[in-house]
Amino acid sequence: MPAIIVKNWEKKESIMKKRSAFYFLLFILAAFCIPSSAFAEAPGISKDTIIVGGIVDKAGPVARDLSLQTMGARAYFQKAFDEGLIKRKIKVVTEDGGYDPAKHLSAGKLLLDRDGVFCLISAVGTAPSLALNTLLESRKVPLIGMSAQSSRLSVPFHKYIFSQMCASRDQARICVDAILKENPKARIAMICQDDAFGFDGRDGFLEQCKKYGVKPAGVVTFRRGTKDFSSPVLKLKSLNPDWVINHTVAVYGASILKEAQKLGWKPRWMVMSGLLSRQFIQLSGPAIKFAGDVRGVMINYPPDGDTPAAVEYRAAMKKYQPEADVNDANSMWGYGRAKVFVEGLKRAEAANDLSREGLIKSLETLRDFKTGVYAPITYTSKSHAAPKSCLLVKVQGPTYVAISNEWMTAK
Repeated sequence: MPAIIVKNWEKKESIMKKRSAFYFLLFILAAFCIPSSAFAEAPGISKDTIIVGGIVDKAGPVARDLSLQTMGARAYFQKAFDEGLIKRKIKVVTEDGGYDPAKHLSAGKLLLDRDGVFCLISAVGTAPSLALNTLLESRKVPLIGMSAQSSRLSVPFHKYIFSQMCASRDQARICVDAILKENPKARIAMICQDDAFGFDGRDGFLEQCKKYGVKPAGVVTFRRGTKDFSSPVLKLKSLNPDWVINHTVAVYGASILKEAQKLGWKPRWMVMSGLLSRQFIQLSGPAIKFAGDVRGVMINYPPDGDTPAAVEYRAAMKKYQPEADVNDANSMWGYGRAKVFVEGLKRAEAANDLSREGLIKSLETLRDFKTGVYAPITYTSKSHAAPKSCLLVKVQGPTYVAISNEWMTAK
């Protein structure tokens, strides 16, 4: 090869190496100049929008409840954007998970793979939420709020699950405290579903009775999907309790009261939060009046109350979701859940870490965070448990009113 060609080739190769080094240097400089959030942003986030997923029940026993919870969340998301609390609009995409663990897994995969959601903001039931946790852990996706109230969602610790609803175990313990304060010699029974949701309340009931040295009258369980409650209520009546803790959801709880009325049986009733909706009162019909002074433990401030947060909530629902039942606790639950998510989002953005992991870290900085819906919420890197407090309420006409505005915690 002629010497001049070799020299030209060597010169050209040298120039190419210098250019490669120059471009590599530019890449490194650019990497340091680009904000960390640009690399951290997860699926579901664009310049103008954040897409979140909600697993709901579209045809089962809590379909109405979950529809209202979604409306409540959407109302607060729109309010937060309009008021400049967040920079991006939040879009909620829902998928039917029924009230079933297998369907929840399928729904979660669809929301992540088909819709590319940033995180999940709702799920339905204890067993389905726990089944979903395997997907959350494998994909490292947070779930901020569920229509589920079992202590098993928090103990043992689940990194990707954040609860806001006082666990059924703690609710039942508060029920026992309230009953025995009024009547220290009361015979107390419980009726509940024979699933994780029901058993968590049952365990709290038995635990608190043992603490007081009181022998429980007994526990009657029934299968989810039951339509004929004559046998469970007859068994409950045979226990001869003074008080019955009714721990289930609105459709079943109302059927239980109706069966008691058919039998002309009138114990004192204490209901847990699954029945703290207007739907339960409406479905019970005349049986609720026959039952007399029905008490309950509520995990939120009454939606039709006069607290500043309740007034704010009703105004937002009227403006953004006017078709929703503004006086139903479910709408307020969704609204409160959205407040928790937005607060975590704001803190993640402030930390320049708008990612799934960044959201988790930001939520773990909440200390006695007041939503005005639930009792104050605290999360840490070792606990995402819900508050352990409730309000004691009673049925008054078509709604519930607080007996005391002080949050109660089990003794």
